[in-house]
Amino acid sequence: LFDEDTSPWGGVFSNLNTFMDLHQELRSITKEKIGQILQLVTLKSKEDNISFVVANTHLFYHPLADHIRAMQMIAVCRKVDQIRRTGDKNWIMPFILCGDLNSSPDSGALHLLLQRKLLPHQCNTWKYLYFYTWDMPYTMEIVDNMKTKEVDANDHFPPPPTLELPSSFPSIILGSDPSSESSFTHYVSGFVGTLDYVVASCCSSEEFGFERVSSAPMPCKEDNILSPHVAMPNEGMPSDHVSLVCDLRWTCNNSTKTT
Repeated sequence: LFDEDTSPWGGVFSNLNTFMDLHQELRSITKEKIGQILQLVTLKSKEDNISFVVANTHLFYHPLADHIRAMQMIAVCRKVDQIRRTGDKNWIMPFILCGDLNSSPDSGALHLLLQRKLLPHQCNTWKYLYFYTWDMPYTMEIVDNMKTKEVDANDHFPPPPTLELPSSFPSIILGSDPSSESSFTHYVSGFVGTLDYVVASCCSSEEFGFERVSSAPMPCKEDNILSPHVAMPNEGMPSDHVSLVCDLRWTCNNSTKTT
């Protein structure tokens, strides 16, 4: 996923690979140890024979590895962009992307996806670059202890690269928007928060796209629906993640079609 190319994505991946040449642990993790899975399918509307792409992924889990998830996110976006440009040269397919991104709404991966550009100092994305290692044990005690330390990868040289989506990649909308800061899709002992998302391309810069019509309400901490339980899953919620449900409207210039 991190191979360089001559497309509009080539510049950012060239910068990433140059940076990884100077950080062997990061190169080893991203290129040799993490299995990145991205499922894609092209669907076609029976009504008007128009195609679009649906993609699903699951990003890396470790709480101190937000920099790895940001790198995975830009790799996922590039692969989606490649697939949606296959077939008819005059037709660039819009897309829906969903999955467990293991990223909070204020994370680097989400900032990159929604704001299109992630600077080295933003969202503490690279904060633990020089401290997280593949062999690091994963306990909440270790994570909490590390998060209390004043560490910043930007204090090292060279600084991490800026990650930016090319102008040819469309703007993104949230299909399932957290109703409040206390909304969650994952609830376990020691962590309650949003990690799962449905996003879609919009037509602000392209001929076709989607807009959000509505979404099912997400549970909030104040609802106390989990107060009798320690975590998910439990007898009332059979999964360890909340299901996300949303209605998206197919948009084409000034006309709309519902899908």
